[in-house]
This record gives sequence, C-alpha cells and structure tokens, in this order.
Amino acid sequence: MSTNPRARKLAPFLTVATVAALLVGGLATPAFASPVVPVDPTSAVPSSDPTVTADPTESPAPIPSTEPTTAPVPTVEPTLTPDPTASPAPTVAPDPAVTTAPTTVPDPAVTSDPTVVPDPAVTTAPPVVPAPTNSVDPTPTPTPEPTSTSVPVPPVTALTGLTLKASTSVFPSRDGYRDTATVVVTPSTEKGAKIAITGDVVISTQTKKTVATWPLTSSSPRTIGWSGLVGGKIVPGKYIVTVAAKGTTGKSFVRSAVIVVSKQKLVAKVWSKWVDANAVVTEAFSFDDKTHCSFSGNVVCSADTTANLLQLGTILGGYVPLPKAIVESAAFTLPSVRVTMDVDKFTRGASLNMWTISGDSDDLALAALKKGNTRLGWTMFDPRDPDLGIPAVSAILGVGSSITIDRFLVEYSYKALS
Repeated sequence: MSTNPRARKLAPFLTVATVAALLVGGLATPAFASPVVPVDPTSAVPSSDPTVTADPTESPAPIPSTEPTTAPVPTVEPTLTPDPTASPAPTVAPDPAVTTAPTTVPDPAVTSDPTVVPDPAVTTAPPVVPAPTNSVDPTPTPTPEPTSTSVPVPPVTALTGLTLKASTSVFPSRDGYRDTATVVVTPSTEKGAKIAITGDVVISTQTKKTVATWPLTSSSPRTIGWSGLVGGKIVPGKYIVTVAAKGTTGKSFVRSAVIVVSKQKLVAKVWSKWVDANAVVTEAFSFDDKTHCSFSGNVVCSADTTANLLQLGTILGGYVPLPKAIVESAAFTLPSVRVTMDVDKFTRGASLNMWTISGDSDDLALAALKKGNTRLGWTMFDPRDPDLGIPAVSAILGVGSSITIDRFLVEYSYKALS
C-alpha cells in the first residue's frame, strides 16, 4: 500500500467507487451488453502531482465513472474475434455481502410494455378513471322557474279616490295680486298605477251656468289655472268648481269647491301724520351721565361737555307709530316709511351730529342734524318681522351739543285692496 498521504486520504472514496463500478458493470449488466475489457495491470493511474511516483507493486484502483447510469439500449453488437495472444478475463464472482435490489413492480396506472407479464402475487390497484371532460360552455344553464299556479293579478282599471284643491278667491284686475285661480285635481288608484279615466273639471255660476271646462283623460295629477274672467270681463261673485272622474271600471267620484271672484284691485296708498316728538323719541343715553333731557311734548336735550375718544355726548332713540293698516298691507307688498324731523333749536358742539331712520338690516337712511325740517326715507321694512318690524329713529349729539325737537312727520307708502 502506498504511503503517499494523498493516496491514503482518497482510499475510502476509491473503495466505494470500485464497489459501485462492480455492481453497475458486473451485476447490473445484461447478457447482451459488451464484454468486460480487462484492465491492464501495467497501466498506471496518472497523478496530478508530478512529484508523486506510482507504486509498481500496487494495483491501480479503477477510476469511478462521472457519467450518469442509463438503462442499456438493446442493440445487437457485432461478433468480436478474441485476440489469441490476450489472456482471458478473470471471472468476477458476485459479492455475497451486497444485497441485490428486489424486482420493481410496475405501476399499473402507467402503460407498460405488453410483453411484460405482471406478478400475480402483487395486488394491482384499480385503474383511476378520469373525470369526464365537459366540453360544453362552462356557463351553467339557468334552471327554469316553476310555473306559478296562482291566479294572475288583473290590471288596475278603477279609481280609489279623488282630491280637489282650489284657490278660495281670485282678483282678475291684473295688478300682480292673485290674478289667477288655481285648481289641482289628484285622482287615486291602487298602488299609484296610472290608468285612463274619463271626467271633466267644470266651473259654473251658482245658477249652474257653465263658464269654463277642461277634460280629464289620465289619473295623473292635473293643475289648471283659471283667469276668473267670464266672457273676458270681471263678474264678481261665487263660482262652483266641480270635478267628476271615473276609471274604465268601478265607481265615479265627484268633488266640488267655491272660488270667489272679486273686482277689487291693489292700489297705492300713503298714510301720514304729524306726531309730538316725545311720541317717537323716548330714551336718552349719556356717556358721562351729565346729559339733561326732558320728554314733555317736545324733546329738549343738552349733551355733556366731557371729551371722549369718539366725541360722543348723547344718543336719543325711539320708534315711529305703526298703524294696523300698514301691518295688514304686508300681505300684498312690503311698505316703506319716511320720517321728517322738525327741529326748533340746535347748537352744534362736536362735529358728529346726525340722525337715522332704519327699516330692515339692509336699508338705513341718515342725515346731519340741523335746525328746521330734515327728511329721511323712503325705507322699506317688513312689519311682520319680530325684531325689525317697527322702524327706529335715533339721533346722535356730539360733545357740547344741544337740541330741541318739536315733532315728527311719519309717512307710510303701501298698497291695499280697493
């Protein structure tokens, strides 16, 4: 055995390779394979190390094959003529320590060579039957619904109700106030179905003389406008509006209402009145509590003389009277107010002296204070407003100023039916 350390290190691996080569080349070689070619004992295994000398007394180990083992192909080899000068190859006896692998039973699911006879001792698994391939469109065919045995619902053909709403009055004077009467007809059906109906809307006098008519053909809601005129003229009085309607089946419905035709029209009016100053100005506010004011018929007020940042001495304030007719006129159109202040005496102190009349928050009039009459307006307002419903008057006196107010002229412009 060689004492070369490299050879000793490789010896176990070479031994395993030799046994594998014997099994593959000797035991596993079929009878028709190529004959074993004897190894020339005189040949030496080339060494990669040039300094290592092979031991002539040691038999060289076979070189393990690196190619993968493949099943032999049954081919017919040509007959070889043995060399008479060559020594016959020694017979290799099988190693009893090596166990031969048992015969592999072929998988019955795999198609095998028909010449191979299966082992009867081995139980063959039943063949797997593949699921049938569905070549039809994968979209499932909807299952038809079962035919209903219930009685079909008949169509809606009858009315179940009728509603009538109409204006209570009309003023045909064409002044922008209720110039047209409105009549609203709403038939009712089961589940709100729209059906054909027959009927009409008739407006007549109390003596049953027809003055206007409109046909009804559908159960849809219907809105009708009536001018309130009879023959193109205003004929005041009470008129009856009657609605009659019926479906193709069922009962008829009749509804009626009264519309009053008035010959009145809106006319512009003015309310005016002189009132004492203390009927309008009722309060005074001083910045230093030294202002002296009296409210007996006329209003006399002397502002304090103490200077301040805004040069304000006294603020006077109050509200103008509001007649009932002005409040009622807001149903037609909003009124406007104008106020005239009659000042008997005025002494200017600081430069800031003015008075105002205010309606709503967007309408404000103001002017400088002076002796004589000063007029402010017209200012529109809404008398129904709980906060700004009454026009307010206020006056601002600068430091050191004084004033005597005798009266106010209050004027309202409004509209009323006449």
